[in-house]
Amino acid sequence: MNEADIEIWRRNIRQDTLFRYHYAMADALERNGDLSAAIAALERGLSIAPMRAEAVVRLRDMLERVGQTERAAALHADAEAGFPHYEVTGWTRVGDLARQDGALEGRLDLAISSYRSALARQSGFMEARYGLLCALLDKGENSVSQEELLTLTDQPILDEERKIYWAGEFQEIAEKNLGIGHTDLAASLFRLSRNLDPSSGRPDMQLGLIALGRLDISEAYEAFMAAIRHDSGLADAFLYLGFCHLAVDRVDDAIAVLRQACSLDANGVTMGALGLAFHRAGWIGEATTCYSKALELWPNSASSHVYMALGQMAQGQMERADASLETAIGIKADSFAFMQRAVLSSRLGKTADSQNALRRSLEQPEWVRLQVAIHPFAREELTDAYRELGIDVPSSIDLK
Repeated sequence: MNEADIEIWRRNIRQDTLFRYHYAMADALERNGDLSAAIAALERGLSIAPMRAEAVVRLRDMLERVGQTERAAALHADAEAGFPHYEVTGWTRVGDLARQDGALEGRLDLAISSYRSALARQSGFMEARYGLLCALLDKGENSVSQEELLTLTDQPILDEERKIYWAGEFQEIAEKNLGIGHTDLAASLFRLSRNLDPSSGRPDMQLGLIALGRLDISEAYEAFMAAIRHDSGLADAFLYLGFCHLAVDRVDDAIAVLRQACSLDANGVTMGALGLAFHRAGWIGEATTCYSKALELWPNSASSHVYMALGQMAQGQMERADASLETAIGIKADSFAFMQRAVLSSRLGKTADSQNALRRSLEQPEWVRLQVAIHPFAREELTDAYRELGIDVPSSIDLK
């Protein structure tokens, strides 16, 4: 970079800094109700950076609000002559800046109204649609009506060359909302991501997991199969496909796909799941071999110790099973471990301990119904026990 280039860079930095100062000043003055001073601040900002669309749209809006319609019209005509779509870009940029300050009172409302102003002028503008969705979600899940969600996610994407980029952006929002329990919203966003980038199997994986959690086995099956079509090396897709087969008593199919999962990635989860399938088939020797291998591969995993307990219970080694479950719960007190503790306690005649373990399993209820459906030997027993606690858990599942 030569000296002339360095000087241009410095000048641009100074110009941008001064502009942002006047824009922020106008923003603060408007919040305080001093529109005349805010207008003057925006005019100073535009004298430094005449093409900043976010300042033009806000200045025009303020001029109209104070009754200076002729000045507003002249500003609009000049801006449109040099930048025909300045309003769309400008209101989107206003929304972006306001969303950055979302913790301040009124900022998210300004962001939302600004994005809507942009979309009123060009409904397919992805930056505004994405920004509006983020701002609405920042306000809370209930801020997004189902109608508006459909509007934001179902319209065609106009910038075809950027579909993969937007697929990643919407998938990121979907994962964030799934993590905080907004399952239906997350599912809609995963579908949008999948539609934008059909070559990726990740959205189908997530949609399959959501459906599996609801015990919608048909939908889960189709989603995992779609993920495999996109990427035949997805071990997790074969793993959960195996769970789908187990849930509907297709044990031979479960064994086949879980063998495939283990061939792609032999870890504590895939090996333990294959053990469950062998256990359901009555092949106790093969099951215990898989359970032992799971523990060998992942010795610090709670689920590996639970699998060992299942094998030990099948062999009548109740004390060893109890010790394995104690270790599992010490690592991670999750529903899978407490469910097996309930079964073991019931077999030992410890009714109160069994019911207490069942209640503890419901502290993490997301996967309890599936865990019952794929259990290798105690599905009906668990179903009856949960029903005594007022929880409806099916002992078998029919494909829809």
